[in-house]
Amino acid sequence: QGALLLVPLTFAVIIGTVVLQSATARPLARLLKVAEPAPSGFLIIGANGPARTLGKALQQLGSRVLLTDSSWENIRAARMEGLPTYFGNPASQHADAHLDLVGLGHLLALSPSGEMNTLALMRFRHELGHQRMFGLASGQESRRTDKHRTSLEHRGNQLGSEALTYAKLASQLSQGAELYSTTLTDGFGWDDYRALHGERATLLFVRDDSGWVHVVTPESTLKPSAGWTLLALIQPETVGAG
Repeated sequence: QGALLLVPLTFAVIIGTVVLQSATARPLARLLKVAEPAPSGFLIIGANGPARTLGKALQQLGSRVLLTDSSWENIRAARMEGLPTYFGNPASQHADAHLDLVGLGHLLALSPSGEMNTLALMRFRHELGHQRMFGLASGQESRRTDKHRTSLEHRGNQLGSEALTYAKLASQLSQGAELYSTTLTDGFGWDDYRALHGERATLLFVRDDSGWVHVVTPESTLKPSAGWTLLALIQPETVGAG
C-alpha cells in the first residue's frame, strides 16, 4: 500500500541532494581551504633575469606565478628568489602529466628564444585562449618577410603599453629601470600618474579594485581609477632625458 509514492519520493530525494550539495559545496570548500583558486595567475615561459623580475612583481600584486625553463641555472636562481618553478620544456609530454596549472589563467612568453615562445603559445592556446596569452614583441620577426614570419594566430598579444622586445626589456633593466607599483587614490589619479612619469613609464599590469590583474597591451583601453594598482617599468630620469 502506498507503493506509488516511492517513485516521486525517490526523485525528490535525488533532486534535494543535488540542490543541497551544489548550494553548499563552494562555501564548504572555502571553509576547509580546499577550493580551487580562480584562474588569475601567470604561467611564465622562461626563468631568466627579466622573467624573474616580472614574476616577483606579480607575486607582490597577489598573483600566483609559475616559471618554466630548461636551463637549470635559471631555475636554480628562480628558486633562490622564492619563485615556484617547473624545470623542463612546458610543451613536453612530462609537462602534460606534471605541470600544475591550477590557478593559472594567463601565459607570459618571456624566453629569449622566439621558437620556445611560439611553441608554448601554440601548446596552451586552446586551454587558456588567445586573449590571455602575452609575449614580448620580436624585432627579428618584424624584419622577416611574410613567408618566414610566424602568423598572428601563433603569436601572443604584445606585453606593455609600449611594445617591448626581450632585448629592450633586458637592456632597460640593466641600465637602472625598475618595476614600481603605485596605488591610485582620490588625490593622486591616473592623470597625475601620467604627468609624473610621462614617457619614462611603460605600464605592464593593472590590478583593479576587485583584485583582478589585467595585462596591459598597446591596444588596451583601461581607465584606472582610485583603488587600482599600476605596475610599470620606469626608467631613471637621466635615461628619459637622454
